[in-house]
Amino acid sequence: MPTPASLFTTTLLRTLGNSSISVCIPINATTSDDSAQLGITATPTETVTLAPVLIRRDVNKKADTKRHELLISATTVADTRQITTTADARTFFLSALGITVDGSEMSILSFEADEYSGVPYLYRIVVEE
Repeated sequence: MPTPASLFTTTLLRTLGNSSISVCIPINATTSDDSAQLGITATPTETVTLAPVLIRRDVNKKADTKRHELLISATTVADTRQITTTADARTFFLSALGITVDGSEMSILSFEADEYSGVPYLYRIVVEE
């Protein structure tokens, strides 16, 4: 059940940005043939769309790469993937093969969670092109 803090965060993110992102995650499929073990076959993946997301663009960049901070409500992740703990959310995002933001493929650099009374309400993910 979503907490009041998480519901407020979802509403705030919808008001401020209401963007969406796509997270490419590997599907846990176990195969025992040699081609999978050698990396010859492609890893099966699933694309998960998350919204609302607030995308904070890095305006003080010193390099040619794009870096963004993504703010995602814990309620959004719980509704989409039934992930309710910080540890499970960390595993979900850090195991992702990539995140698509505004049509650009990006890699995850870091993950943080804001909690209230031990319950997550906001995830902060820093991505880079």
